[in-house]
Amino acid sequence: MAEDDKKAKEKENKTISGLAIGKIVTFPIKLENTLGLEKNHLKNQYEALVYFGNHANINDELEEIIKNTCSLVGINIL
Repeated sequence: MAEDDKKAKEKENKTISGLAIGKIVTFPIKLENTLGLEKNHLKNQYEALVYFGNHANINDELEEIIKNTCSLVGINIL
């Protein structure tokens, strides 16, 4: 993603966050970057299902995002 586009998205997300009532969780602009797949991408739902079928592909950063998100809706995961 071009730096200008990234900054625009970050500004947009900050504005939206400022309007939120309660807790929010920020997701990365591109999930693939969080996973270290910057040159590859998950083309469709099937490819994502296969990728995440191997739990070793869920890194610490993504796991933290998932835990934070689940805690907002009252789901307690280990």
